[in-house]
Amino acid sequence: MSEHGAVLPREQVIYVHYLSVRQRKLQEELEDSVVHYRLRLQKLVEDAGWHCKRDELWNSMLECAVKRPEASTSGTSRKFFGESSSDVNSVLRNVTSTASTVNDIDKLLGYVRSKSMFDMEPMLDALSRDFAADPFFRFLVLHFGEKRCRFFCSDVKKHLVILSNNPQHSAFMMTAFAKDHLEMRLIYKDHEEMSDDWLADVMDEQLRAQFDEIVRCAASFCWIEVVHSPPSGRIRT
Repeated sequence: MSEHGAVLPREQVIYVHYLSVRQRKLQEELEDSVVHYRLRLQKLVEDAGWHCKRDELWNSMLECAVKRPEASTSGTSRKFFGESSSDVNSVLRNVTSTASTVNDIDKLLGYVRSKSMFDMEPMLDALSRDFAADPFFRFLVLHFGEKRCRFFCSDVKKHLVILSNNPQHSAFMMTAFAKDHLEMRLIYKDHEEMSDDWLADVMDEQLRAQFDEIVRCAASFCWIEVVHSPPSGRIRT
C-alpha cells in the first residue's frame, strides 16, 4: 500500500530483446557448436580411458616374472603343473607372471588385434595338434629365454607370451585350453590406426624372422616327440 492507502499492483517487468535474422542464425550456430564440441570432448575422454586401460593391461603383461622358491608352490599349482614333471614345473614357474592373471590377458585380447598363426602358416596346426602344452611351453622358454617369456595360468587355461623385438607393440601368444587344445597367435597393440590388411602393415623383417623361429621350434619339438615316442608310434604326451 502507498502512504495514502492506495493499493499498488505488483510490478511485472518484461524485457524485450530484438534479435535480427543474422543474430538468430549466429545463436543457432553457437548452440550447435556447443553440442558438437561437448560430444567431441566426451568421445576424447572415452578414447583416453580406453587407451589407458589397454596400455595398463599391456604393460602388466610385459612385467618380468618374480621367481618363486619351489617350496612355496601351492597345492593348486602342483595340480596344474603336474607333480610328475618337476623340470617343467620349475621352468614355467620361473616365468609365471605375478602382475597379471589369465582373466587380465583375456581382457587384453579385447583391446588389441590378433591373428592366428595357423592362418599365417597352416603347417603349424598339423605340427602342434598333438602337443602336450606344458612340455612345449618349456621348450619355447628354454629356447627364447626367461626374459622374453611370460606365463599365465588358471585351472582352465594357460597363456605363454613370447615378447617380440618390439614388445611395446607386438607379441606372440600360445594358449592351451582343456585337454591341451592349443592356439597360437600374433597380437598387435595399436590396432585403431591399422587398415583391414593390418598384418601386411606390421609384419616387418624382424617380426617375420621371429615368427619363422617359432615355426622352427614347433617343428623341432615335434621331431623330438616323435623320436621319444613309444614303439606304438603315438606321440608321447
